[in-house]
Amino acid sequence: AGVVGLAIGFGAQTLVKDFITGAFILFEDTISVGDVVTVAGQTGAVERMTVRTIRLRDVEGVVRTVPFSAVDIVQNLTKDFSYALLDISVAYRENVGEVAEMMREVGLAMGHDPEFRDLILQPIEIFGLDRFGASDVVVRGRIMTKPGQQWGIKRAFFARIKQVFDERGIEIPFPHTTLYFGVGKDGKAPAAPVQVLKTEGSWRSGATGHAAPKLPAVATAAEDPEDRRDVHAVPGDEDSRRPPRIDEDSGEAGGDSQPSR
Repeated sequence: AGVVGLAIGFGAQTLVKDFITGAFILFEDTISVGDVVTVAGQTGAVERMTVRTIRLRDVEGVVRTVPFSAVDIVQNLTKDFSYALLDISVAYRENVGEVAEMMREVGLAMGHDPEFRDLILQPIEIFGLDRFGASDVVVRGRIMTKPGQQWGIKRAFFARIKQVFDERGIEIPFPHTTLYFGVGKDGKAPAAPVQVLKTEGSWRSGATGHAAPKLPAVATAAEDPEDRRDVHAVPGDEDSRRPPRIDEDSGEAGGDSQPSR
């Protein structure tokens, strides 16, 4: 009986915590139905709230019910207004000032576009160079939007800035790898150990395994033009590979000279 009473006491304590926390959240208008929130590590749109639980549906349609006793921090992504945070990566060789100006140009153009101008509350802000990456530098900006519109604005901005970069030759970086084979004591670097393997019908690299285009057959020639070899000749058929001999007496081409009888 004592164990049962203790279990009921702990359960009642959690239930009471659910009710108290839920009452404060509802009273303070921290969350409303339709908001996109992150609570207890779960993110989704609020579909329903009671004094004990909150029901969320994520972007994949999964419904999660979270008890208020598990909620310690509430992140409301759609309260009053939102920000589309824009982190644009470019190669180290690019001019950061020019990239920032392109971002500003795209953001201002979206602010005048009938499709987006009613969703954007303030013009784009450019913070400038934000950080250095492994193969890129990141220029940061943001656009204030109506609640819940930040994701659509962000996708549209990325599509437009990509088009501008393509037109103006701005490199969008990708990971680079430098192979270092070392240097000998004489200061000379060894040759790269790349092996090319021939397979039936195609070539592939022994280092990468990627298929390479077929190469046309090229006939080889010795230094002496008179000593050319047919690379397609049958092995052992010396006569087929021997150039014709000019008969000095007759001036006609012929084979090996035969002794006169």
